[in-house]
Amino acid sequence: MSTEDRNPSTVQIDLLSTSDALHLINREDEKASQAVQAAIPQIAQCVDLVSQRLAQGAKLIYVGAGTSGRLGALDAAELQPTFGIGPDVVQALMAGGTEAFGEAKEELEDEPQRGAADLRRRGFDQLDTVIGVSASGRTLYTLSAVRFAASRGALTVGITCNPDSDLSRAAAVAIELDTGPEAITGSTRMKAATAQKMALNMISAMIMIRLGRTYSNWMVHLQGKNRKLSRRAVEIVSQAASISVQQAESLLADANDVPVAILMARLSCTAAQARASLEKHGTLRKALGES
Repeated sequence: MSTEDRNPSTVQIDLLSTSDALHLINREDEKASQAVQAAIPQIAQCVDLVSQRLAQGAKLIYVGAGTSGRLGALDAAELQPTFGIGPDVVQALMAGGTEAFGEAKEELEDEPQRGAADLRRRGFDQLDTVIGVSASGRTLYTLSAVRFAASRGALTVGITCNPDSDLSRAAAVAIELDTGPEAITGSTRMKAATAQKMALNMISAMIMIRLGRTYSNWMVHLQGKNRKLSRRAVEIVSQAASISVQQAESLLADANDVPVAILMARLSCTAAQARASLEKHGTLRKALGES
């Protein structure tokens, strides 16, 4: 596996000055972006297929162990406040459960049937999608879940940093992020994890765009659960509807929903009428007659 090879560029990293060593690590990290760019065709395929399924009421489930599992769990957790997507729609399974997020439980990833068992307990359906994330591409927990999902006719995606890995062969869509050897031999929490995080960001963000959870580049379905997000919601309504901040605050107080508030301002309608239009058209852009 290339991710486990010794990196010839960093064999004397412990003898370098701190600044020189950091520059060396940074040059290695640049390869993460290059690896993601090379995989954009497969990432796009994943986005289009998953978006179609989620639009029909399916679930997306990330599966992983260790660093890869934590990245999937992080991505799933952030979608609810950012895009207003329900926690039942995008989920994450990690070897060792939620306790493994902050405490290493890597020994659990070697149990060959645990991934399938965890997935089965989630009420998995053949319309759902499983995205397995594994830098090595051979993590038994992840492979177990992906193979189980495939056997049920579900869509499976593998994100790995080793070409032609077991995960690549098991998944219907293989996203191979060939980042090469790490600056610290085998420490895939470095550029391999960076590449995985970049790919996950792209996948989930584009899925939300395809599902109409954005308008232009605004997060119109964000949930104002704290002061920062509440302020952002006001600014979005103000800018999208070309009204003052004070007017935006008043509309949001009535609508309690960013798309509804924008429609109220743009179409001069009531909150009830705006909600009915959104329900009819599905997305804010369509309700505004812009697509």
